[in-house]
Amino acid sequence: MTSPSLPPAGWYPDPDTDTLERYWDGQRWSFEKRPPLAPFVPLQPYTNGVGVAALIVGIVAAALAAIPYAIVLTWLITLAALVLGIIGLTLANRPRAAAGWGLALSILSVFIGVMSTSAVAGVTTPVGAQAGQVSSATDQPAPGAAEQPPAAAPPATDQNAVESEQPSPQQEQPQAPAPQAPAAPQPVNPAPPAAPQPVGTLSQRNAVAKAREYLNVMSFSRQGLIGQLEYEGFPTADAEYGVDTVAPDWNQQAAAKANEYLRNMSFSRQGLYDQLIFEKFTPEQADYAVAAVGF
Repeated sequence: MTSPSLPPAGWYPDPDTDTLERYWDGQRWSFEKRPPLAPFVPLQPYTNGVGVAALIVGIVAAALAAIPYAIVLTWLITLAALVLGIIGLTLANRPRAAAGWGLALSILSVFIGVMSTSAVAGVTTPVGAQAGQVSSATDQPAPGAAEQPPAAAPPATDQNAVESEQPSPQQEQPQAPAPQAPAAPQPVNPAPPAAPQPVGTLSQRNAVAKAREYLNVMSFSRQGLIGQLEYEGFPTADAEYGVDTVAPDWNQQAAAKANEYLRNMSFSRQGLYDQLIFEKFTPEQADYAVAAVGF
C-alpha cells in the first residue's frame, strides 16, 4: 500500500491553536507561526453625482428645446448640462456613463433649439413682408393726379445786392482743424496660463490611488506593497511608480507591522525580527521596528 500524499508546503491552521497559522514545509511542521491574514474587503465603488445631475439636466434641456418660446430658459439649462457633463467626465475613478449621456443630450438640445427657432422665424418673416408691401402701396400717389409745375425762381433785384451776398475772400478761407491728442495705447490682455497636464499615465495614477487604499487598511513593506499591486494586475513599472509616489516612512510601516503581530501573539526579539524579514522589510527596517516596540 502507498502512503497518502502529504499536502504541499504552505501556511495552514495550527493544529495546537485555533487562532494562528503554522508553516508546513511539505514534510513536517516548522516553528514559524503567524496570525491569519485578514481577508481583503473590497472597497465600495465610487458614484458620480455630477454625472447623474448632468443626465437629469440634459433630459430637461432636450424637452424644453422643442418649445420655441422658452428658448432663453432652454439655453441656460443646456449650458448647465454641458458644464456638468464635462465635469463628470473629468472626475477620476468615477463611472462616466451618466455624464456622457448628459453631455450628449445637451448637444442634442442645442440642435433642437436651433431648428425650432428657425422654424418660428420662417413663419413670422412672410407676415412681415406682406405688411411692408401694404405700407409701400399706400405711400404711392393715386393714378391720374395732376402734377404741380415747379415754382419759378424770383428775379434778381440789382447788381449791388448780388455783390453784397457774395462772401468775402476772408470768409472763404476754411479754418484749420485743431490738433488732436494721440489716442492712448490699449492694454494687451495677457494670454491665460495653460492648464496643468496630469502627471503619469492612467495606470500609474490608479496604482498611486490603490497603494494609498492598502496603506489606509494595514502596514506594508515596499516590496510587499509592490507585490500586492502586481497581484491586482498592475505592471511592475506602474506598481513601483505608485509605491514610490506615495513613499510612506518604511520604518514606521515596519514598527506598525510589529505592533500588529504583538497584539495577536507573543514573540521573541529574533522571532519578531525574522517575521518582519519574511514580510520583505529590510534588515535596517526590521531592527528599527524591533527597537521601537521595546526589545
